[in-house]
Amino acid sequence: MIKWAAQLSFLFGFLAIAAIVIPQVQDNLSGQNLTFGWDWLKGRLGFLIGEGIDVDPNTGGRTLLVGAVNTLRVTISGIIAATILGTIVGVARLSSNWVVNRVANLYIETFRNIPLLLWIFFFGAIFAVFSIIDPVLEGSIGPGKKFITLTRKGVGVSWIQPWGGFYQWMIWMVIGGVVAYFVHKRLFRIKEETGRDTRPILVAVGIILAAAVIGWFAHPVWGWLGNVFEFFGDVIGGIPTIALQLALAALSLLAGYWWINRFLDERRTPAGLAKLTDDDWFRMITAGLVAVLAAVFFIAVSGVSNSILGAGEDFFTKWLAPKFDSTTNVIDLPISDIEARLLSEIPGDKRVGETLSQIGRAEGVAPKKLVDGLTAGVVIELDNDLRRGNISPADVAARLDRIKGRADNPLRWSRAEIVQSGNFLDLSPNYGIKITRGFFALWIAVTLYTASFIAEVVRAGILAVSKGQSEAASSLGLSRAQSLRYIVLPQAFRIVFPPLGNQYLNLFKNTSLGIAVAFPDIVAVGLTTSNQTGQTVPVILVWMGFYLGGSLVISSIVNFYNRRLQLVER
Repeated sequence: MIKWAAQLSFLFGFLAIAAIVIPQVQDNLSGQNLTFGWDWLKGRLGFLIGEGIDVDPNTGGRTLLVGAVNTLRVTISGIIAATILGTIVGVARLSSNWVVNRVANLYIETFRNIPLLLWIFFFGAIFAVFSIIDPVLEGSIGPGKKFITLTRKGVGVSWIQPWGGFYQWMIWMVIGGVVAYFVHKRLFRIKEETGRDTRPILVAVGIILAAAVIGWFAHPVWGWLGNVFEFFGDVIGGIPTIALQLALAALSLLAGYWWINRFLDERRTPAGLAKLTDDDWFRMITAGLVAVLAAVFFIAVSGVSNSILGAGEDFFTKWLAPKFDSTTNVIDLPISDIEARLLSEIPGDKRVGETLSQIGRAEGVAPKKLVDGLTAGVVIELDNDLRRGNISPADVAARLDRIKGRADNPLRWSRAEIVQSGNFLDLSPNYGIKITRGFFALWIAVTLYTASFIAEVVRAGILAVSKGQSEAASSLGLSRAQSLRYIVLPQAFRIVFPPLGNQYLNLFKNTSLGIAVAFPDIVAVGLTTSNQTGQTVPVILVWMGFYLGGSLVISSIVNFYNRRLQLVER
């Protein structure tokens, strides 16, 4: 009874504190003419974002999504790079070569003993030594395509970009990957059972390459999937909101029943159900109460179900379906007609009478929808060249013909380009890869900083492996590199994986410092959003939910692989 009294007292005490604090917060917000709500998620906020999947989002929710994706870009790529670099440095820290050992030690001590924020400022300042792009300054880089260019506005790198048939081609790659996985698994088992060299890795790589070649030419066969995804989107859009509300409520109740039933099954013995403690009863009651409250919430708040249906419909019809049809909404105007209209001149003026943009407006579509494969960046480039007289309408027609012929290619080689808009020069976001100053400073700082801690974790894990393992490997004739790869590191990672997860969590949360170099992560974008709307508390709640959810996902992945790496004992 004492446990029950203590737990109930804590529960009611928490509810009492919430009942006092929440009205006080509402009164304070009202006193400052601020409101608490979520309507701003659906409205346009009216500011641009420096980089991301959408630089001009049409809703507040998409604005925060752009910031969240930017954060995840740094996090995912940073975790991969920091793990590789940290492992290399950790191994080098134990090297018998004095120079390698000292350099690794210098790197670790330098990076982990200087605050991360200072490293971010340092790498951001490095851009000051890069080239200037300014049309009025002598010696400045001019417009044009470059293989790689280092400027104070960012780094432009030529790269392979997905193109019209990329997603159809990826289906062939997925099929090849699945086939390669099962073939590799079978060949490896034969190798273990018979000792015959079946070359499983080489065969698997060959299967994937064959799928890539076949898919390059046969990818159009998957174009019909666009219609399938549009059908799914229409079906989701036709579902009544009340139906999804009832379904979510039913799922909540079923989840609560499943959890309680599984909880009881874990306590069953051959003699029957074991005696339940007070804690057991309290946990079951709490699970049931949470399930009921969730069901009531889904039924009472229709906005959640409505948003889910809207997001699902948009995902299939506006995002996924167009990926499988490169000609979506393209009027595919004959190139000969475009050339003829470009040849028409304004009386008394030698300039071209109509540019591509004007033709697009006349046809009632965006200029990039005139010809299959045309992009907004190419339209701007051609328009500028036409106005300046650098190219003729015949040259435009030839360019459009080449673009149309390559529209269905899965990939294209895209060179970085500096473009001029008015009196300003900048790196084009439509060509190559544009690495901004903020992304560069934040990514390299958090990666090198986290790698220094990972290196020490890896070093400790290697030292925790019995020395006899290395000696046994040497007695079998394995080199030091083979010993590390096949004997030491696999055992070391069983030890280091839990602390590695802590470093991954630190890297994820440290990305919030990107605001110091104006990187538009979820914190920077959210801060601008709160200044625009006055909804500070909701934005902070979104921040907390994002970092909490991301941390739980990372922890779950780390725990999953940690269980897979554990030794199975009898």
